[in-house]
Amino acid sequence: RVKLMAFLGALSRACPPKLGLTAAATVGAIAFGSRPGSSFAAPKTTSTSSSTTTTVTTTTTTKTVLPGAVGSRPLETFKAVTDTYSGKLIDPDDVSACSTADEFQARLQHSMDEYRASGSRGVWLEIPLKSLQVGFLQKALSMGFELHHAEKSHVTLNYFIPGEEGVANTLPRYSTHSVGVGALVMNKKGEVLVVQERTGPAARANLWKMPTGMVDEREDACDAAAREVFEETGVEVEVVQMVGMREAHNT
Repeated sequence: RVKLMAFLGALSRACPPKLGLTAAATVGAIAFGSRPGSSFAAPKTTSTSSSTTTTVTTTTTTKTVLPGAVGSRPLETFKAVTDTYSGKLIDPDDVSACSTADEFQARLQHSMDEYRASGSRGVWLEIPLKSLQVGFLQKALSMGFELHHAEKSHVTLNYFIPGEEGVANTLPRYSTHSVGVGALVMNKKGEVLVVQERTGPAARANLWKMPTGMVDEREDACDAAAREVFEETGVEVEVVQMVGMREAHNT
């Protein structure tokens, strides 16, 4: 402290009075590592006709809570990936790092302000279905997020920022259709492979039919057809081409 004060005194004598006070106060802020919001006592200056003596004093800095902080920690924007439509996909692991629902809400509000300022449009939020994180759902809904879909491990919500200005929401709805496949399998003799189901409508009708089944998540239709044939008959096939498509809607 003695060396610092001596340095500040030398600096102030080398500069005009006003400049010396400003420079000394700046160096003091850097030396003590103060944060925005910290304060320094006003410098005291005494003058005589022959010389000018400048004395600089500093107050003990106290830790202040930055605006928008939770407890004593400054808020951090949630980690997020920017998609090709200027949307934000919030990192669910960063959401899980929140220790309380109030901390989650404060960080989410802070993040939304950042997303608005950056021109983001849709915000996608995935909340893990753990006992601690269940309370996060109510907080997000209270802020205007809407439910999109739920799975065993999490709930997904979204928020369309342009909607605050009356723009129609263009975020995609959750999938409402399922995709099934059927395989027409023929050998070199021109014979067609058919099966009978053990359960379901086809089994009750005692029908012979092509091997069929549902496409799994993230599975190509051709791969699904070959898989269903093998699961139902044990025959390995190679898909040559797609020959048709039909739609069915329950009314």
